Amino acid sequence: MLYHLAVAGGRHRGIEIHCSASWLVKTKSETVIRDDFVRAVVPMVDNSGVEMKILLGLLSRMVAILAAMAFMLSIPVAAANAAGGDFVAQDASAVLDRLSATGRLTAGDRDILLKYPRLAAQVEDPDQATSGGSVRFDAERAKLVGAQGCWISDWYHHAKTALGNTFYKFHHRADWCQDGNRVLGVHYRSHHFSEVSAFAYPRHVESDYVTPTPSWEVKSRKSHLVDNCIPLKGCLWASHPWVEHTMRGNAENWSADGEQ
Repeated sequence: MLYHLAVAGGRHRGIEIHCSASWLVKTKSETVIRDDFVRAVVPMVDNSGVEMKILLGLLSRMVAILAAMAFMLSIPVAAANAAGGDFVAQDASAVLDRLSATGRLTAGDRDILLKYPRLAAQVEDPDQATSGGSVRFDAERAKLVGAQGCWISDWYHHAKTALGNTFYKFHHRADWCQDGNRVLGVHYRSHHFSEVSAFAYPRHVESDYVTPTPSWEVKSRKSHLVDNCIPLKGCLWASHPWVEHTMRGNAENWSADGEQ
């Protein structure tokens, strides 16, 4: 882009010069031409040392604003071009609209998103989620309270993007003890997120409870709200990951997870 400049002082006042934005410098009160440009050009215009100022009108400012907006809107295009193809707004936007409405991606939707890998890496695909975790014996706690066994159940829901990358992991831990017939108590519970994508926004806890103890069977559950927001479309939809531990007095236990 070339800027329309005018000499505001010196014997050549009124002379017009065109230069690119790379030669401009903004100060607190005005926009001026870079010193090295002045040293190169001013001797040809006024060797007495002309102070050059930019007289940018409303049109120039509007052009600059529109250029900035065009740059922001070009991000998906650049991403698609980097993937080797042109961004097709109609098909990608339709997929994102369906995801917003249903919370699911069809096989056809997935194929469309995979045409634009960088976009696909920003969008959660609920059907690609996995899970994992562990149950550990806590001998120190069992000895301390005189229980038959104490355990640390730690499980996570692993959400992934349409590209297969990690979107986030939602963890829920429950520490508990049992005596062979009853779960004596759940003495520690927690939850946290890990490996969170820049496009995943954990919001607030939606459910958080443990059933009464002592009891033969006890459940501990946590669920959370997570928004999926991207530069192209804003916040698309919200997922509701949950993890639930089931614990029994005879030390049997299992964990489950999902998205509501």
